[in-house]
Amino acid sequence: MAAGDVTTQLTDELSLRLEDPKETKFPVASKLKFLNRAQIRLCNLLHPAYLTELEGSTASPVSYTVSTGYPITSLNSGLGLLLSGRGVRRVKFYLSGTGDGVWATELSIDELKKVTNQYLAYDDDSPRYYVFKNSIYILVSTYTSAKIDVHYLKQPVIVSASVDPTINAGLFPILTTLTEAMLWGMKGSLEKRNSALKFSFDEIQTLNARYEPAEGVGTKGREERR
Repeated sequence: MAAGDVTTQLTDELSLRLEDPKETKFPVASKLKFLNRAQIRLCNLLHPAYLTELEGSTASPVSYTVSTGYPITSLNSGLGLLLSGRGVRRVKFYLSGTGDGVWATELSIDELKKVTNQYLAYDDDSPRYYVFKNSIYILVSTYTSAKIDVHYLKQPVIVSASVDPTINAGLFPILTTLTEAMLWGMKGSLEKRNSALKFSFDEIQTLNARYEPAEGVGTKGREERR
């Protein structure tokens, strides 16, 4: 398939659902605009397990500065993360910037107050990290020449006539229905809007229900960022 073919299929499907085959009430430009809005909303609501196509990483360890942390604006070539700072999924710490590295446990801001707890205490073998004001901060014993490797969720691509969605194709039906709901709402057709919106949210809830929240030390921040 050529670039943009998938997007064309989605907009054609929307024309049928919106009872507008000639695209006089809902032009292609409007459908693309709301398709992108719906894509962001869908990705923000879904469990990260369904968004593997959006996963990215620093590819190799990057230098860490204690005073300022590591800015998330440096990730994804500056194009932004899904859910902003909450798009940070995992962080690996490299003592002196070498070796295999150790995965750090995420802490919420509330848990930072409890780092004296023996189960939340940190050192070079049990690093912790937290995200605050768009920067990643590592809690270890030795910061000299420290490096980190960050794994994150990228913002989805902006869909256009020549750019197809990169999220999993299995999510297209929900994406289309959520876009439909937004477009009906734009036209003031609240009953049709509410019907499409309910279907979308029911499907999202069903998918998310397959993943039970984790429980235990160092998991609070993760679940809050789903």
